Amino acid sequence: MAVNSYKSADFEVLLKKATEAVNQYLKWSADQGQISIELFKKTKEFFAPRLAAWLKDPEIDRLSPNAKAGIFEAVRIERWQDLIEAFVGDITFGTSGIRGLMVLTDGELLQLQNKGLDAPILKGPNTVNNLVIARFAAGISKYLKEKKLKNVAIGFDSRIQSNGFAEIFAKIFLASGLRVKFFQLPVAYPELLFSVTEFSADLGLYVTASHNNRRYNGFKICGASGAALNIAERNDLYENFLMKAVFTDVPDFEKVPDLSKSVNCEFLGKEAHRAFLEHVQGFFLDKKVLLTAGRNLTIGYSAFHGAGINSVPLILEESGFQNVQIIKVLSDLNGFFPAFANHPEQQPDPGDRKAAELALLSYEKEYKNDFRKKNLDIIIGTDPDADRASVIAKTPAGSAEDYALLSADEAWLLVLWYRLNRLKESDDKFIVYSHVTTDALGRLAKKHNVGFLKTVVGFAYIAEAVKNVWEGKILSREKNPELVFDSYEMTKTRQINIGAFEQSYGFGFFGGAPKSPRELGVGGHVKDKDGVLGALMLAEIAAYAKNEGKTLLDLVHEIYLDPKIGFFVNYYEAEPAYGVYVGLEGFSKKINILKKAVALAEKIGKKEKVMIGGLEVKKAEIYRTGRYDILNEWKGFPDEGIRFYFDDGLSWLIIRPSGTTPALRFHIQLNFEVNRENIVFKRKQGYELAKKMITDFKGLISIF
Repeated sequence: MAVNSYKSADFEVLLKKATEAVNQYLKWSADQGQISIELFKKTKEFFAPRLAAWLKDPEIDRLSPNAKAGIFEAVRIERWQDLIEAFVGDITFGTSGIRGLMVLTDGELLQLQNKGLDAPILKGPNTVNNLVIARFAAGISKYLKEKKLKNVAIGFDSRIQSNGFAEIFAKIFLASGLRVKFFQLPVAYPELLFSVTEFSADLGLYVTASHNNRRYNGFKICGASGAALNIAERNDLYENFLMKAVFTDVPDFEKVPDLSKSVNCEFLGKEAHRAFLEHVQGFFLDKKVLLTAGRNLTIGYSAFHGAGINSVPLILEESGFQNVQIIKVLSDLNGFFPAFANHPEQQPDPGDRKAAELALLSYEKEYKNDFRKKNLDIIIGTDPDADRASVIAKTPAGSAEDYALLSADEAWLLVLWYRLNRLKESDDKFIVYSHVTTDALGRLAKKHNVGFLKTVVGFAYIAEAVKNVWEGKILSREKNPELVFDSYEMTKTRQINIGAFEQSYGFGFFGGAPKSPRELGVGGHVKDKDGVLGALMLAEIAAYAKNEGKTLLDLVHEIYLDPKIGFFVNYYEAEPAYGVYVGLEGFSKKINILKKAVALAEKIGKKEKVMIGGLEVKKAEIYRTGRYDILNEWKGFPDEGIRFYFDDGLSWLIIRPSGTTPALRFHIQLNFEVNRENIVFKRKQGYELAKKMITDFKGLISIF
């Protein structure tokens, strides 16, 4: 039923019904201990005014005539939990943009595809929808005009209505007198970043929810340098423009002519794509690896229904790889992510073990002969916006399985090792990696006289650290605790970044200081992670390994057998395994678990004995930057995690929250001695121990 068929009295009746029912639900949840009393009071106070504001706002009728019908229907069929989710607050602006639920059910996702952005589904200020996007677009327009910026580059991934949201941004920017450079087809996020600098845009905007499941969407923003906005810029944009934007600020963008008819809109296509691919190809280090056995490397590729399909196979083939086999069932640009049809919470994440199993099984079905003969050497995977890359590789003799997903820690250790072995000078070089990524990277850097920085988690912070180094700043944990976790030999002469690494399968390198703020670093790539680049690097190393008669894991083991590096097991689990803890109960659960972890750390600080997986905890540390204190209503929120050490610092377990969503991450690093004879067995034993430690730790903090 269209919203215009409702009379004003209906608003009051429905608002009263929703408010009473939601308050009853909240009280029941609080009485059951599922949410805190504080959260109960806050939600009760703000839910009804937020819902009323949307129901009574005539601007919503102007911008999205069917929006209120979706709300009415949700009230009619008593979707109280979903209504709370939609109206509990305003969607949060995170490290480089927003990301959140676009729909709350797959049925709504189907409506969104079939009926368009104005589909009568449940929308609110806490979901990603046409109204929220329009309001944010108006806020960004004001920001750009106040800063005297004029040009915006816009791209999008393969998700349902990513192109539609991108067009809303473009039309509102055009209506505000800005100029737009617009990708007409899904592109990799790093290609958008490259185009910002290549075509002199003032801002880049990309519609995506990265590797989240199909119900999510959002957008990322970068500045004229192609890097995420720094902390000061981000806070300025959010606090002074996005949070102050209202629906009356939104122009009648539906009256804006089609993008093709606007003189201020330029379409980006083949020229931009070719420039990006040629730039990435320039980082291929040694073409000689393709002269012998390497040219016959068999590469499977899984796009996981994302934008990488338009870049990765092409760049591999143009670089000289002659046997690239696309896994077709995972290659179509389909935002429903049909390969995960029976598992709506599962993420199209190339680094997820279940997703990797799906890629391997799909390859086996499509390329039966090559799989049976073990011709397959590697499978490369990228996520929907292609800024992450993973690799599945053959395993050494004596392994339980024929193929295994390499952890990001080991994939990037290989990349660093390969690059360092071809390095002529090291005194001016440094790497950056997040503090939950393997310390084998730091040991390898030390061996080659390369400096390093360990940062807080997030590639935007890695980029910020590199920028500070380029500016001649000496960073340390003592001086920069909000950014830096550790450092080694970071003198002012170290100005060239040769690697940036993150445990979540993010990789890039920035090069030397750019000649101007709007350029890439000298000899460097985009100032963020890039799965297309990662795919090319991993393929080159796999070709090198094949020439040597080895697998990628053989090379990893060779690195570990170096006494200056040592053997590391790095293991990761998400909690919950997929998605997030749902609703207010999920938020409360996350907070309660973290408080128990903090209490456990405090016990250890008082010298109480704590065992995890049969190992005694020697000390514990709590890391806080203050960035998410207000959002999580906790002064001293441990946003960078609580770490439990088992020896002199190389073996540890960390529980780390997502700052913006109700979810947790567990990371384990174990370091112990191995030899050539027992390394395969010790590897298996190490991963089994890591899994047991997480299970034990969950028991200690009552997750089960």
